[in-house]
Amino acid sequence: MEPLEGKIRYLTIPQLKILKVLSESEFGVLDSQEIMDTTHTATATFGAYITSLKKLKSNDGQPIVIPAGRTDEGTRWQVNEKVISKEKLKQIIADLNVDNIL
Repeated sequence: MEPLEGKIRYLTIPQLKILKVLSESEFGVLDSQEIMDTTHTATATFGAYITSLKKLKSNDGQPIVIPAGRTDEGTRWQVNEKVISKEKLKQIIADLNVDNIL
């Protein structure tokens, strides 16, 4: 198991839901409101979850989730594919049986 996969396996269910939504997004980028609506996460707690995901870093110090601009609905987010591909992230989440959570 890769070190980053081990870190992902220790995330909370709400954090895994956010990663699941981002990894499944068609264009790879979603704004905060879209993520909150899909995961049924309150605004106050979403901030804490996304902050911890921004701080989750690979061995070379790159964050797993990065901002991708802003809209009227809030910051846009995407998986940092320099660190992990969306396909690999989907596979890890599927292994954790998070598919049935949403």
